[in-house]
Amino acid sequence: MKEKNGAILVLGSLNVDVVTRVAHIPGPGETLLCQDYRFVPGGKGANQAAAIARLGGRVWLAGSVGRDFFGEFLKENLRQAGVDTRLVQEEKTATTGLALIMVDRQGENSIVVVGGANRKVGPHRVEGLLPYLRKASFLLLQLEIPLETVFQALLFARRLSLPVILDPGPARDLPQSIFPLISFILPNESETEKLLRVKITGIKSARQAARRLVQLGVKCAVVKLGAKGCVLASQGQTVHLPALSVKAVDTTAAGDVFAGAFALALAEGRESLSAAKFATVAAGLSVTRAGAQTSIPTRREVEALIRRKKIKL
Repeated sequence: MKEKNGAILVLGSLNVDVVTRVAHIPGPGETLLCQDYRFVPGGKGANQAAAIARLGGRVWLAGSVGRDFFGEFLKENLRQAGVDTRLVQEEKTATTGLALIMVDRQGENSIVVVGGANRKVGPHRVEGLLPYLRKASFLLLQLEIPLETVFQALLFARRLSLPVILDPGPARDLPQSIFPLISFILPNESETEKLLRVKITGIKSARQAARRLVQLGVKCAVVKLGAKGCVLASQGQTVHLPALSVKAVDTTAAGDVFAGAFALALAEGRESLSAAKFATVAAGLSVTRAGAQTSIPTRREVEALIRRKKIKL
């Protein structure tokens, strides 16, 4: 096997986000009037790849876009961020993925995702990624592409002894047989509830859930709790890490920034707890800004805040 080169392979989605700010998230049958909207590059896979690149890491992104304006817009934005997009394919028979995002006054969001070309990322794509899987240090996955493709990637990674990080969003039911194939899992509260069929009511229940995920076979589980921080569990430890105290402007993609930063820190040789601390700072900075990829901080900004807050990684 060839020597690992420290790069991370992200297999996932690319979307263009249509973002509008609202007084509150509308209920059923409710119509709200808004002043404007913005087109913002997004998609969980693209967001996480962009986070890795902006934080100084080497990253390949594999996925699909349509052969349209939005597809080229997304790829060019990723290239400018430092992401290697050679594995992003253009689909002739599908449009680029789209996410409709509403952000309220507290910075919370509601999102509707149209899969588009992301649904074309089939299991057949994984075999073509073998040269990159062999060279990568980590594989980072999400659930905005077909689930059978995620399974296929997990199986290939297992054969290659390649550690896998799964951000299990959007929330979906997963069979328990999948967990032993995952090295690190990073669910938020709703995703944890979906995975384990439990209710997350606070830090105590998050601790129990994180330990349960480890019992099911993952090496390390990090349950993300938004403003309450996160809980990390691995064999022999369960730790609560508080979030940064910041004024939230927009929480869109905060979880993706966390995942990208966590993956990068692991690829640089940090232990999981240290990686989670680094990711907490990066995600905390991101919620102080609007947008998905537009909110991602630089490595210099994260390290400056770590020094200022005297955070020990």
